[in-house]
Amino acid sequence: MVLDPRTGAIDAMVSFPSVDPGPLATNDEDSIDIKTLLDADPEKPLLFRAYREIFFPGSTFKVVTASGAVERGDLRPEYADATTFDIQFSERDLGNFNGGTCGGNLVEIMQVSCNTAFAQMGVDLGSANLAGAANAYGFNDEIPIDLPNPAVSVIPETFPTDQGNGPLARASIGQGDVQASPLQMALVAAGVANGGTVMTPHVMARVTDQDGEEIRSFEDTEWRRALSADANTVVHDAMVATATGGSAEGLLIPGMTVGGKTGTAQLGGEGPPRSHAWIIGFAGPEGGEAEVAVAVIVQGQPGTDQTGGQVAAPIAKAVMEAVLAERGSR
Repeated sequence: MVLDPRTGAIDAMVSFPSVDPGPLATNDEDSIDIKTLLDADPEKPLLFRAYREIFFPGSTFKVVTASGAVERGDLRPEYADATTFDIQFSERDLGNFNGGTCGGNLVEIMQVSCNTAFAQMGVDLGSANLAGAANAYGFNDEIPIDLPNPAVSVIPETFPTDQGNGPLARASIGQGDVQASPLQMALVAAGVANGGTVMTPHVMARVTDQDGEEIRSFEDTEWRRALSADANTVVHDAMVATATGGSAEGLLIPGMTVGGKTGTAQLGGEGPPRSHAWIIGFAGPEGGEAEVAVAVIVQGQPGTDQTGGQVAAPIAKAVMEAVLAERGSR
């Protein structure tokens, strides 16, 4: 998913596996059989997942958690170095990637995607404020895109009180009860790129008659004000630091200001461990406005070490480079 953060105009959306719609264009018996077969496919090839499906966003959601903490003034100057975060009423504490120890200020913890620090940040915020930060970007609401049936990204307003801090801590790092569409996470990146304002996403530019004369055009409109200008600057700079010297270095484009946040969303269930590899980001000419925002998810990667920086970043970088070249910025 890639769009212009200044206007909300969507440059490209891709969902894979894709399907040739040609054989479904008639109502004959063969078409019905093909449709039945595709509907039964667990890979959901007929569902355009870029905006109609939700997934655990993993650590890309830490941008939302940080937004809430910065906006409300709840951000700690430093988060203590830790290897695990104590989950109440459970012996399964929350750990960092590969069992590492991390802490520090916002830039430092975002660069290494420190689970323990962001879990503490979310618990400090509380469930209502964390949900409020997510809602400010569009969670728990239908995105007003000019396409049918967009999926609603979700986060609970409250969490069960009998489970201690676990549900809130896990939600703060994009696991547990939080799920988001690629479109929604692209809008998070776009909001930060656009000074804290999330524009209404759209695929239509204009409507013309049979002679090519314009009947009406799409007017760019603000959908959400996610962050104040001052708070947005803090989050924006942390994302830029994460691209220049952290886990999102794979997004860097020479001559461009680039920001990003990676995510590796671990999946439960039976069988071998799997994870979604995510990345969100933005880019634009140095000293100028960000011209492109992106979200990429590569679903169900084997193991838990196929990170967004390794798997999703090269895809996102190539897409942003192509859009910037089309705009004449490269």
